[in-house]
Amino acid sequence: MKPTLFLSLLSLLLLDPAFADTRYVWADSPSPGAPFATWDTAAHAIQEAVDASLFGEVVVVTNGVYVLSQQITITNGITVRSVDGPSCCIVDGNYPAVSNPCVYVSHPDAVVSGFTFRNGYLGALIEGYGLVSQCIVTNCGAVRIREVDPWPNVAHGLNGTETRATMVSAVGGVLSQCMVVNGRENGVVADAGVVERCIVKNCARSGIWAGDDAAACVVNCLAMGNAYAGILLGDDGNARNCTVLSNRTYGVRFADESGSVYNTISWFHGEDEDISVIQDDHPTVVSCWTEDDGPPPQFVSPNNFHLTLGTFCIDAGADLPETATDLDGYPRPLDGVNDGIPRWDIGCYEFVHPVADTDGDGLTDTNELTGIGTSPVLADTDGDSAGDGDELVADTDPLDADSALAILGIRREAGGMRLDWKGGCDAWQFLEVRDTLATTGETWTAIYGIPPPTPLTNAVIDFGATNRTLLYRIRAER
Repeated sequence: MKPTLFLSLLSLLLLDPAFADTRYVWADSPSPGAPFATWDTAAHAIQEAVDASLFGEVVVVTNGVYVLSQQITITNGITVRSVDGPSCCIVDGNYPAVSNPCVYVSHPDAVVSGFTFRNGYLGALIEGYGLVSQCIVTNCGAVRIREVDPWPNVAHGLNGTETRATMVSAVGGVLSQCMVVNGRENGVVADAGVVERCIVKNCARSGIWAGDDAAACVVNCLAMGNAYAGILLGDDGNARNCTVLSNRTYGVRFADESGSVYNTISWFHGEDEDISVIQDDHPTVVSCWTEDDGPPPQFVSPNNFHLTLGTFCIDAGADLPETATDLDGYPRPLDGVNDGIPRWDIGCYEFVHPVADTDGDGLTDTNELTGIGTSPVLADTDGDSAGDGDELVADTDPLDADSALAILGIRREAGGMRLDWKGGCDAWQFLEVRDTLATTGETWTAIYGIPPPTPLTNAVIDFGATNRTLLYRIRAER
C-alpha cells in the first residue's frame, strides 16, 4: 500500500463522523438523529440505524418492545444485536397488520443475535446467507432460509416456525442455538443445511423438516411436542445425536429412502406403537434407542433430558468425529462410564461423569466444565505446554497462554548463572538443578525456594554454576 493512500484514507476517517463503529437504538432516546452514534441520539426504530450503518459496523438495540410497521431489512455486512438478550429485547411483527417477516437478512457477513421475534407473518427470512443466532421465535408463521446460487452459504440461520428455516455451511444455511416454540406450521425446514443445538417444540406440524431439496443435517437437537413428526427427513437428510420425545405422531419420519439417523433417542410418540419410534424399515438407522430396543432412557427429570448415571445410552453411540459438541455446547466424546475411553453418547446431551477425567490432566470433567472453564478433552487448554492441572498447582491461569510457570532466560552474570522465570503468586516456587538426565539415580536438588505470595517474575544468580554443565527447572508446589 502506498503511504499517500494510507494517509488520505486516515484523514477521511478522522474527519467524517459517519464512520462510527457502533449505531444505537433506543425507543426513548431524547434527541434521535443520524448517525445515531450515542445513546442520546439513538434511533427510535431499528431500521433507521440499519440504514445508516456501513459494512463491518454494529447496531446495538437496548431493551424494549419494538412493534414493526414494516420488516427489518438487512442487506449489508453488519451486526445487529440486543444489549441483554432475547428475554429483554422483543421485536413484534404486528401480524396481520404487517404481512412480512420480522427480519429479512441477505448478506454473507450479516449477523442478527439476541432477539425474540413474535407475532410475525414470518419470524425471519434469511435469503441464502447471513446469521441469525441465539434468538427465540414464537407465534410466527415461519422462519425461512432459502438458498441463493451461486453464493457459498456460510449462514447461520435461526429457529423457525413454518415452511423453510435453515442454516447452512458450504451448501446452504446453519441454524444454531435457537429456540423454536408454538410455530403455526413446521418449526424448522432446512434446505441443504445444518440445524444444530436447537430446541424445537409444540409446532402445529413437524418440528424439523430437513433435506427438502438436497442433503441436510440435524445435529444435537431436541424436538418434542410437535403435532406430526419430531424430525422429518427429506432428500438425503440425516439426524445425528438428537433427542426426539412426545411428538403426537412420529418420532423420526423419512420422506424417502435416502436419509439416515445416528445416535438418536426417539421415545413416547403417539398412541399407535407402530408409528411411535423411528421408522424401522429404513436402511440407515445406526446406534439409536427407541421403544423397540429396551427400557426407556433414564433422564434427570420429566423436564430435564440429560442422561443419568447408569442409563444404557451413555458411551453407546457410533463414532461421529464431525459431531464435536452437544446441545449444551459441551465437547464430545467424553468418558461417560469412567473407563478411560471416551465414546459418543446417544441423544442430544453428552453425559458428564462425576469423577471421570477424559483428557488425563488431573481435573475431573465436571470441574473443568462447571468450575474452571477449561476443556475436558484438551489436557492443555490454552496451548502453553503446561497441563491444566499443573497450572492450578502453580497458580497460573490455564485459560491464558501468557500465564505459565516458565523459565524466561538464562545467562552468565556476576560470576554465576542468572535465571529469570515467571509463575503464579500463591504457590511455593523452587529452582532445582542436576548434572544430567542420563542417569536414573540422580535427583533434582533445590537451590532456591520462594514461599507464597511470590512475585509474578523472579530472578536468581546461581554462583555454584562455574566450569560445569548444569540443568535447571522451576517447580511449583501447594
